[in-house]
Amino acid sequence: MWCNFTQRAEFCNHPGCHVSTQGNNFLNFGMQTTEEEQLARILLYQNSLLTQVAANSNQINKCLDRLIDCTQNMSHITPQPDPIEISTNNFSTEQLFQWMGSGKDFQYSIQLENQLSSNIYKERGFSLTLSVRNKDGQRISISESQKFKVLIFSMDNPPKLLQLNISGKKILRGTTEASMQEDGTVTFINIVINEVTSHYVNDSFYLVVVCENSNEVKPLAISNVCVKARKPSKV
Repeated sequence: MWCNFTQRAEFCNHPGCHVSTQGNNFLNFGMQTTEEEQLARILLYQNSLLTQVAANSNQINKCLDRLIDCTQNMSHITPQPDPIEISTNNFSTEQLFQWMGSGKDFQYSIQLENQLSSNIYKERGFSLTLSVRNKDGQRISISESQKFKVLIFSMDNPPKLLQLNISGKKILRGTTEASMQEDGTVTFINIVINEVTSHYVNDSFYLVVVCENSNEVKPLAISNVCVKARKPSKV
């Protein structure tokens, strides 16, 4: 207790000192209550922050788990090789067979994917599906910029490129050029030969497929291709 008259901490009988002391105690109680409320608010705020951090951590862990699953799944996917870019060195079509038989070591070659029909008729379309394979016989995919072309040669020695038939019309019509598809095949959907082979040496042709403007892909030359007169329609 504080005495206002003696200005000392001692017990006294002065009423004013009692009132003053009670007032100070009331103020102290009010200040104490305010501090407790502030502390409680701080604790509640900290608890809210901790709850939010825990929720964020849980979300991050879920994202990490999904990333790990995606990474594991991707490891089982076999990557598709990019199309091979081959050089584009020109060669003379007239000297094609000499070039093919020169002993050149070709990196790739054109091969049949379906059997050529043995019954080919003049002006009747037929299809041809091919692929390009490496030295190990594996099918490869090359750039779409490379075009494949069908040519007709006589069976002369040396063979002669045939562009016109004996009537002066184009000997080849229909699908004479094609590009490689996504599955690595080249398909000539409708090749039409506008001539019979009975007018030529050996009664047959060479059917040749080349990858235009490339000397890395060995052309395909199918010999003894026979083209018959149009089959008469059934009455």
